[in-house]
Amino acid sequence: MKIANFDFARAQRPAVVAEIAASHNGSLDTAIKLMEIAAAAGADLIKIQAMVPHLITADFDRPEFTITKGPWAGRKLIDLYRQAAMPREWFPVLYARAMELDIGLFPSVFSIEDVDFVRQFNPPALKIASFELVDPILIKAAMWEGTPLILSTGMASWTEIRMAAATVRLHPSIWLHCISSYPTDLAKANLRFMDVLRREFNFVGLSDHTLGAEAAMMATARGACMIEKHITLTPGGDGIDDGFASGPEEFAMFVKAVHMAAAALGPSDLDWKTSPRDDSEHAPLRRSLYVVEPIERGAMFTAANVRSIRPGLGLEPRFFSQIMGKRATMDIPAGTPLAHHHVEGGGEGTAR
Repeated sequence: MKIANFDFARAQRPAVVAEIAASHNGSLDTAIKLMEIAAAAGADLIKIQAMVPHLITADFDRPEFTITKGPWAGRKLIDLYRQAAMPREWFPVLYARAMELDIGLFPSVFSIEDVDFVRQFNPPALKIASFELVDPILIKAAMWEGTPLILSTGMASWTEIRMAAATVRLHPSIWLHCISSYPTDLAKANLRFMDVLRREFNFVGLSDHTLGAEAAMMATARGACMIEKHITLTPGGDGIDDGFASGPEEFAMFVKAVHMAAAALGPSDLDWKTSPRDDSEHAPLRRSLYVVEPIERGAMFTAANVRSIRPGLGLEPRFFSQIMGKRATMDIPAGTPLAHHHVEGGGEGTAR
């Protein structure tokens, strides 16, 4: 499966997605600047939101239409989404800039109208936010032929995840573990749930709302194929996402941390059972069999004149018991790495 230039089947590390959700803060110039920063920092993909507020919620004064907890407590849903929404007229400009930057740009979609609108830009993927995972009509509409679907699981129960999976079926998809609190306490990141998802799905990643890079590095170690992180120009500012999004320098460090975590794992396609674990310059310093006392031709090898010591230029220590009691084929000075031709009858084994 590929999304833009990133081949998930061959990749040795997760795809890093820079999420520009509400952090444009109403400015097209800010949105473009964030795209440029993300690309320069090494992000593989950029995500935006194709959102029309009145298609997500409605402007009613009933209490359930007002947020009661979290960083946006006291705000009406419609007002929050109006502030977060990215104007439709920006999309051609953003997609043109993404082509210039040679980076994949894909949207979250929240309605069938969103799906129909973004089709003209031929995005390399579509995302279903966890709040929308319970909407099979939207999911079906987003399942374009061959276009990968990214589904976030943060708000969903296991039953709801299985129902969404039944809708997606064999369509190419990535399932993101997510905790929908902003920011997420690292102690509540619950990364083991990725293991549960991996039992069901081939491609599993993390939508990371924690502060810092620790959760992303641990998710990488657990086999995440995608890490999504919010980015902003004004971390800690007054914007909707500013309280948990990474600033430019922090995002660059975040990308580097994910890459380092992946590098520390080693190549995923290496056969560790047949490949050497360490081919560094220190490998010859391992133990091997050495003559530690002079041995005359015809004399027997004993524990007194042969020992397993460093470096590793002689026979492997596993041959020690086979050599004991056999006789030397020549005079052997002390300090000589023992080789098979020193031993009467030769035998198997290789000098290093």
